[in-house]
Amino acid sequence: MAKTVIGLFDEFSEAQQVLQDLLDKGIGRDDISLIAHQKQSAPKPAFKWAARTLSIPGIGPVLATGPIAAALTSISGGPAADGLMNVLTDRGVPSDEAHWYTEGVRRGGALVIVETDDADAERAADLMRRYTTVDSEARPSATMEPTRSAEHMAAAEAEASGKGGSMESIERSIDLEVPVEMAYHQWTQFEQFPRFMEGVEEVKRLDAKRLHWVANIGGKRKEWEAAITEERPNECISWRSEGGEFNNGLITFQPLAQARSRVTVRLQYEPKGLMERAGDALGLVSHRVEGDLERFKKVVEARDRGPGEWRATERPMEPISRERSFEVYEPEFRQHYTTALAGRGYPYEHWAPAYRYGYALASDPRYAGRNWAAIEADARRDWEQRYGETWEESKGAVRYAWEKLRGERPVEEGTVKMPVVEEEIQVSTRQVPRGGVRLYTRVSEQPVEQEVHLRDEQVHVERRPVDRPASEADLAAFKEGTVEVTETDEELVVRKQARVVEEVVVSKEVAEHTETVRDTVRRTEVEVEPIGTEQASGGSDFAAYESDFRTHYSAALASRGSSYEHWAPAYRYGYDLASDPRSRGRDWATVEPEARRQWEARHRGTWEEVKDAVRYAWDKIRGRR
Repeated sequence: MAKTVIGLFDEFSEAQQVLQDLLDKGIGRDDISLIAHQKQSAPKPAFKWAARTLSIPGIGPVLATGPIAAALTSISGGPAADGLMNVLTDRGVPSDEAHWYTEGVRRGGALVIVETDDADAERAADLMRRYTTVDSEARPSATMEPTRSAEHMAAAEAEASGKGGSMESIERSIDLEVPVEMAYHQWTQFEQFPRFMEGVEEVKRLDAKRLHWVANIGGKRKEWEAAITEERPNECISWRSEGGEFNNGLITFQPLAQARSRVTVRLQYEPKGLMERAGDALGLVSHRVEGDLERFKKVVEARDRGPGEWRATERPMEPISRERSFEVYEPEFRQHYTTALAGRGYPYEHWAPAYRYGYALASDPRYAGRNWAAIEADARRDWEQRYGETWEESKGAVRYAWEKLRGERPVEEGTVKMPVVEEEIQVSTRQVPRGGVRLYTRVSEQPVEQEVHLRDEQVHVERRPVDRPASEADLAAFKEGTVEVTETDEELVVRKQARVVEEVVVSKEVAEHTETVRDTVRRTEVEVEPIGTEQASGGSDFAAYESDFRTHYSAALASRGSSYEHWAPAYRYGYDLASDPRSRGRDWATVEPEARRQWEARHRGTWEEVKDAVRYAWDKIRGRR
């Protein structure tokens, strides 16, 4: 059976080396195709490769050779924008993977394709794996994101071929009536997979990149571990098995509208047993995937409608830039770990799930417009379902990531936040019973009478003596016979007929009136008092106001015949009153009685004389003049 092995490379030099190694391994030249963006270097002349230059709309000029180049050239009118992708899908490459390969070439990559039998396909896959197993997380830029996904799939195929297995592929999609952010968030709740995945008994997260699976397959309980090879929030997540059941998958999330999205499952697996292969032949595996997607749709859409969950009508959170992935923030998370958590004796990897969890929380639209205090309880429950009773230990890292992404400055030790709370009056109406009318119906009887005339019949038999000759009629009746005469009577027949003679109609008349609601609302008032400054009494601050006091004296008190020095103690007393913390928040009317008692204790009987000077100084310091 012919197989197709594909490798996508960032550098043309890698593709050149692969071409040479394929030839050295005995792979036929006619089985190998090369598609490379023209910005890459041309093949070395030693190859004697019959390469040609093609221009593909949307990709640009490419250098092409082999059967794929021939297929592209044979397209009527020249290659179209989707020509390369169509050629790949015609060879059995799934459409989403063909799209990644095409995008990789457009961004400057080089594509090597081998179409050969099983034995050579295994050798080609093993060889390509040497060049495509570079850790995608270690790449210096994200300009080749589609390439990374493509390499993941190629490496997975190579591993399957290396094991001697035959990989089967399934691709299914479903549209959801929820935003793409919510679909992604629900799918990454791995512990909830048994809710919608048939046969899956348990999925447990071991660390930030590894999952432990337990499932019933073909009536057998099987366990294996899988590694998350790529995770881009709200875009895709992919995994590969590590021992046990060989399978790998890629889930992509596509926004269709503000509150609609599409989830596509790309699953590759290796059926081993007779039951699994028979089930695959009957399409049972693909049917199971379709059922899983339908159940996932019910779960995530029901969650959207659940009480307290996210609503599309809520104020949407400002989206986190898709380019600012977790890896972009990770240097800052590592710095926070170094300064705040390293002293606890664990490496950064121990805390990485907590930072990633805080990152996911901040990206979740259900928590838009909510602060940490409002979401912490939900976050704690979700965390402890995944990781057990470790919230108090990990909370610091989770909150740091949350506040970093939300643009809030993390609260430092010793910082105190004093919220200003303001009440708002909200008036609504409710219906209250105010009485009404209740109608009862019952049937009553009353006697009635009516006169009716009845007719009774009675037969009388009378014999009369007669003496006359018999007539012909008499002779005709002269024979045996019977004559019957019946009597009839009339009897009463009574029937009743119901008639509507009256209607009782009940209706309501609605009248509206306006009422005025009067109430009070409270608001937190925060006054800031400097601590450690020189007190007013006897200090230099009084001198700063003294020119104002002298002006007031000249305008209002000089005419009374006393000098300014006579009134100076009154001005100072008013200054001291206004500076006294005990007077904070009080007005003159509440302060005056106490001020009067204190003044007259020292200057008996002079309050009315000096009150104007005291009041002026009070108002001046309190900012009322």
